[in-house]
Amino acid sequence: MNLTLAVAFNRHDSSVTLADGRSVLLLLEAERYFREKKKQCSRAEMETLIRAALTSVGAEEGDIRHIVLATLENAFLPPDDRYTRHLGRRTARVLGRERSVTLVNHHAAHAGLAFAFPATPTLISSCDGGGDPGERNEYFLSSGTALRKVASHNARAVTAKLYDVVAQYVYGDIRCEGKLMALAAYGTPQRDDLLLLHRGRRVLSTGTYAQCFRYLGTHWRSLRGAAAADPMRVADFAAATQHFFEEERLRDLRNVARRQRGLRRLLLVGGAALNITLNSRIREAFPHLDVVAPACCDDTGQSLGALLYAHAARTGRRLHVDLPFLGLGDGAATMPRATVERIVRALVAGKVIALHHGRAEIGPRALGHRSFIAQATTLRMRRLLNDVIKQREAYRPLAPIVLRNEMRHWFVEAFSSPYMLFAVHSRPVAQERIPAALHADGTARVQTVTRGDVPLFPILAAYRKATGIPVLLNTSLNLRGDPLSNDIEDTRRIVRTFPRHVIGVYNGQVLR
Repeated sequence: MNLTLAVAFNRHDSSVTLADGRSVLLLLEAERYFREKKKQCSRAEMETLIRAALTSVGAEEGDIRHIVLATLENAFLPPDDRYTRHLGRRTARVLGRERSVTLVNHHAAHAGLAFAFPATPTLISSCDGGGDPGERNEYFLSSGTALRKVASHNARAVTAKLYDVVAQYVYGDIRCEGKLMALAAYGTPQRDDLLLLHRGRRVLSTGTYAQCFRYLGTHWRSLRGAAAADPMRVADFAAATQHFFEEERLRDLRNVARRQRGLRRLLLVGGAALNITLNSRIREAFPHLDVVAPACCDDTGQSLGALLYAHAARTGRRLHVDLPFLGLGDGAATMPRATVERIVRALVAGKVIALHHGRAEIGPRALGHRSFIAQATTLRMRRLLNDVIKQREAYRPLAPIVLRNEMRHWFVEAFSSPYMLFAVHSRPVAQERIPAALHADGTARVQTVTRGDVPLFPILAAYRKATGIPVLLNTSLNLRGDPLSNDIEDTRRIVRTFPRHVIGVYNGQVLR
């Protein structure tokens, strides 16, 4: 075999990706392999992850011909070599010996995900809470196999760090941005909060954490940690943060996009691309462009993006990428009719189905291969999933999956959303018949399903035939504090934990 290995070695979301000369073969996320959410790996653990990936594709160390390293915090590199402006070359000690490696910096690795999609003139917005020094809000242009930076962070632009530090401040914990976004729907932006966020935009976007928390403490002292105990007390501030972040990101995007010509696509990457409400505002603002957020738009896609970019730069060719199902698992192309019928009967009876099918999806969203699915017709089901099974905050929404050709009957905006990274507004029929799928503001983080999507399409089609409703709930197949299920033993443990409520289905067969 003639393989390229790419490694992202971060404080969180580390991963390795393998490709041959034609296709990406595997992306293996550290947190799923080691079963520790946001796992921070040692050097030895990263080498274990590399060897596990090689074993999974039937390869050996000697099959590696090229190595690509995403530079940010990559401990395979000396500290002085962990930054490069774009592409670079170094030597690094990987798997026990010095090797020639290609370096790709943080935002260029994000931007490299453009090569996972059909070639067309694409503006790429990479907005993060961090990155290489001075880089948190970067813009690139991609066409064919070329990638070049067209704009960089400016003093007026907000970055995803603002959203990160506000979430940390009000929850008293890290990685709470998703909770803050969900909570924003329950509040109303207040003018004073918006003015103070505007005044502190620079320090909150580019300052140290100490500087950010000092500013927040000066103006919102009573809200420090308040969301953990009393979320609704923070709802207006959450709404103000969301509104301010949306408006400023839109302003910056418009300023950059209007200087480009002939654009066909806008690609959203970096941690900010997980903000589905913002993504939807961006889509509305650029109706002439194909607005895309990849399934692994955050740091889970760093090794993949770095590999795709480095390969295109070296060979002048794009690799085939079967997004998003690049994780571990056995191929399972079909779902037996008898199993589908049994699943539908169980769903109608109020059971939750744990779907473990084929290769795992990559990124933070479960997209049908490692998913809980359930009926969306009663709020009782949302409470069962949120309160009992997932044990998470009741105000956090669950996502609906919907047959693509039925979407317009249930939601106002009818477009393809295969990665669950856009919000749409519900129609009255949805508010009446699928209340469990809707957030407090009447929106839904929808995933559209088409005929080629197995196992979701046959299940949804049969469920629609039985009930008249082409919508089900979908949430990630994991329990509180755990990563998504990786192998079948992870799924078996989940099913055994809730035998009254959950039925497991593995590659078309009901688990016993």
